[in-house]
Amino acid sequence: MKQFLILAGVALMLAGCGTDAPVVSSSESFHIAEVEAVGLPPGDGSVEQLQDLQNKTKAMAAYIPRTDNPRLLRLRILSFHKKNAGMSLMVGDSNNMDVSAEVLSMDGSAVMGRFQVNVANDVMLNGVLGAAVAASKTDVEVQRELNTKAANTILEKIYGSKLWKSWTKRR
Repeated sequence: MKQFLILAGVALMLAGCGTDAPVVSSSESFHIAEVEAVGLPPGDGSVEQLQDLQNKTKAMAAYIPRTDNPRLLRLRILSFHKKNAGMSLMVGDSNNMDVSAEVLSMDGSAVMGRFQVNVANDVMLNGVLGAAVAASKTDVEVQRELNTKAANTILEKIYGSKLWKSWTKRR
């Protein structure tokens, strides 16, 4: 019985992988026409990081087919953490970032949806190897990697995994 419950749990987890429904529901199709990154990132974040997130998200939003219903995507970096070499060596650490996203009408007056994403990298690399990787990466390199991952994750959440993956495969 215990094995059945474990297998059922694993099956349920796998069933949800890659088939996420869109977090923004709309009765009509829309496309992200404009991306706006606002607010100064807290902690180790920078204005350049905010601009890079905006540029990467806007570039990826170009994969979305154009409609007669353009939308504004507003992003805000809520937290940013660069992996600490010492912590990675002792207990484990990762580069991670939290971003909030709002899909709005072009004039910003109507909200279609709000959500947050957390992205991380170098999670599995810890110990001596993780410490070496953490020490060798600059803040800018980590910010760029996390921005790319965040942009992809945000757009995938807006449109759903199936639709987003079909558009990115064409590129």
